[in-house]
Amino acid sequence: MADKALISELTWRSLKMQKDAFPDMPHFHIDDMHVLFRKTTRNEMLHVHVLSLAIIATNEKEFRTFLEILKDRKACLHSKEECLVILGTTVSFNKMVKIWKNARRDGAAKIGGKMSAEKKKANSSLAVAKIKDRWPLPSKEWPTKVLLKEAGVSLNTVKSLLGKRPIAQYNYQAKLKRKDNAKR
Repeated sequence: MADKALISELTWRSLKMQKDAFPDMPHFHIDDMHVLFRKTTRNEMLHVHVLSLAIIATNEKEFRTFLEILKDRKACLHSKEECLVILGTTVSFNKMVKIWKNARRDGAAKIGGKMSAEKKKANSSLAVAKIKDRWPLPSKEWPTKVLLKEAGVSLNTVKSLLGKRPIAQYNYQAKLKRKDNAKR
């Protein structure tokens, strides 16, 4: 049985991560598929391992071409993420394309969401850094609304990064107490 791993940059996973998933097999880059699927005189079945179907192709046409090659070579495809073992001779192309599209979408969504969250967090940190030194000062000197407008972020964002305004909070509580005493 010939076990070989297929790796590529078409996913959010690094090449190292993909290689580490299959440490005891030879690794073939997606650009070297012609070497991976070359005809041999051996009678053993080729088993191609991938971390996810998403690494195989960028578009449906390429994926269908891959499935054709898999079928011609009578190879078996193993996908760890999708928990699939596909025998090339019995594969349903339409069903596989559907699974491949889901893998591509989910992988892209994951990396896109992660990048977006990191970017948003970095932008928020930079914005809050502008007002960090004035945040603990009395709100009479630096009103919260002015600081928030300058930073361009919400009060909750600033509170999550810097905490509550201790002096401003104390002054606000004192003001409420004075109002309460005045009503009596």
